[in-house]
Amino acid sequence: MALQRILSPRICYSIFKPEYFCYKYFRDSAINNKAITVEIDALDNFTTVLLQKRLDHLEMRNKKSIMKRNVLQEVEFDINFNSLCEGDLNQMFSNALQECNDLTVIKLVQECIKHNICPNKDIILQILHISAQNSEVSLIQGIKNLCINNEVYFSKNFDFLLYEAHAIWTRGNVIKALDIFEKIYKNNPFLRRQIRLLLKQLICEGTKCNSEAVLLHIVKFAENIVEEYKDYHPMMSVWEVCFLSQWFSDQQIALKLLNDNRRLGDALIHRLPFILCTSLRNHNTEVIYRLLEIMLDFQMTDHYLIVITALLDYYFLQGNLRRYSEVIKWCKCNDLTLPSLYNQKYLKLLLKKPDNIIESHTCKRRKDYYTFSF
Repeated sequence: MALQRILSPRICYSIFKPEYFCYKYFRDSAINNKAITVEIDALDNFTTVLLQKRLDHLEMRNKKSIMKRNVLQEVEFDINFNSLCEGDLNQMFSNALQECNDLTVIKLVQECIKHNICPNKDIILQILHISAQNSEVSLIQGIKNLCINNEVYFSKNFDFLLYEAHAIWTRGNVIKALDIFEKIYKNNPFLRRQIRLLLKQLICEGTKCNSEAVLLHIVKFAENIVEEYKDYHPMMSVWEVCFLSQWFSDQQIALKLLNDNRRLGDALIHRLPFILCTSLRNHNTEVIYRLLEIMLDFQMTDHYLIVITALLDYYFLQGNLRRYSEVIKWCKCNDLTLPSLYNQKYLKLLLKKPDNIIESHTCKRRKDYYTFSF
């Protein structure tokens, strides 16, 4: 009886009446402000996805470090390392390196340090690289002491600090690693090329998962290298990562770098093929339009055609007549002459026959054109 009274229409109406009008109010508000709501929701979703990616990356890195510690505790060797000859030790390392088993390599190194035995130089160099990738700072210091105790010497320009800086960076302390890299760069000119190559990889990985404060320290480091040594390689790596980033703040940093360092534009030209291929393979045409805008602002007129033809090739393969037409009109408005091949492709799209056009051998092309495949 009590249940029937609760479910009666009169009581239900009095209970759910406020909820009904609340729902109606929000529904009407959403209809009246549909465009605003959609825009805000889209922006919220975009920022949420980007933040979630960073959080997922950090969480995954923490899980990997915990799993690695657990696995290392489980790895054991039924071998008497005191009676092990150098040839057998080298073979054990070689087998683990060929299998790309980093955990076994790290455990073997720990046993070597414990028993004061040392593999050959080639294997030590590979071990140092693996230790740096796995953030094993203490292990690198142990290898250094092991080499001193066993009188294993490297070339005069070799420096264990380079691997320590790499390990410190991968562990997350980027600012400290940058100080070490700058110190090595200053004191050892022979390692500068190796530092450039290493930083190119680390900057690409580091800016995706670190804070903006860390990114500003990386920018400061790159500016110091340019100011003291006129070396634009680190700055170019920073610019490229920031320019390709989805974050507006990163894009603004890239623009500021280009404004403050005009010679950076020369390095940008050499990276055009990579930027175009990376962006269009990921169907990120927004990057291409930003690139065109920058080239217009900095009057890189000799290289417009490289970007435009790559974009036209992309829209042609997509069969996108509207976008292709817009680019063609833009070229006419800016007095940019296209090769006749692209007029043929335009005609094919108009006739709804977007099959591949094989360029005739009689068609003359400038030598500085790039051919892109997507």
